[in-house]
Amino acid sequence: MTRLVPIVKRRTRNPGSFPRAIAIAQPVDLEIAPAWLEDARLFAMGWVAGLIVFGTFLA
Repeated sequence: MTRLVPIVKRRTRNPGSFPRAIAIAQPVDLEIAPAWLEDARLFAMGWVAGLIVFGTFLA
């Protein structure tokens, strides 16, 4: 036994409640794209374009 035994405490794990969470969840419509998806694409394209431009400039 070490001196850390009183400090270290292991928590007991509770059984998962996934079936209950699935039963409560609302159905999701996957056909409609999120509004932020277009912004994320625009940001990613600008970031990649910046890498290409500055990479060419510094090369």
